[in-house]
Amino acid sequence: MHTEELFELFFKLLDPDMHPPKLYQRGDLKMFWRERFSEALSLQEPHGAMMGYVELPKIFLKTYRAVQEKMESSK
Repeated sequence: MHTEELFELFFKLLDPDMHPPKLYQRGDLKMFWRERFSEALSLQEPHGAMMGYVELPKIFLKTYRAVQEKMESSK
């Protein structure tokens, strides 16, 4: 799966309570999470105040990879 497809899947799975409150009200969520996703992939350096939000995409990616590996090994 390509990076953009992974991001779209990640973004689709986010619950509203996972978003930073002020961003949720402004509607800048997709851009915010795309930056955090890029940081999790080490494509971009994390910003100090937002480092905590990088953990969610990291957990998603780790889980996604584990599921993919399990599916591959069960073939």
